[in-house]
Amino acid sequence: MRSGDWKKILEVADSILTKDPRDLRAGEVKFRALAIHLGQPDKGYEFLKQFIEPHWDNPAVLNSFAWLILDDKDLQTRDVNLAIGYAMHANKLTKEKDPAILDTLARAWYQKGNLTQAVAIETQAATIAPDDATIQATLKKYQDELDKQGG
Repeated sequence: MRSGDWKKILEVADSILTKDPRDLRAGEVKFRALAIHLGQPDKGYEFLKQFIEPHWDNPAVLNSFAWLILDDKDLQTRDVNLAIGYAMHANKLTKEKDPAILDTLARAWYQKGNLTQAVAIETQAATIAPDDATIQATLKKYQDELDKQGG
């Protein structure tokens, strides 16, 4: 899509958010439009920080946006510290019992370069979800990298 198309999409998202400031889809679209497609990551993150406030006690929303920051292939500017904050709060809200949130938090620490923390948290996720092949494979990847570093 051309940037003009994304400007129009941003206008539509803003229109939806004016009517319903908590609309998750419109919030995600606006963040993506700004941070990725219009090349304004600072504005995207500024918007996201404000947008997330009314969702602060919703672990699924926090996890979703943390994962988006960490994993979206088109996002060039990653605020890993913000993703860690969202994932840590989501983890606290779920009393460290949700393997998907633990997986996100481990990924955040991995991207931050803290393999020891990533392995510890991914181990928690793997313990809670022993049949989740993706979590088990991720744990192995993190552990192998830590072992190569002599950790």
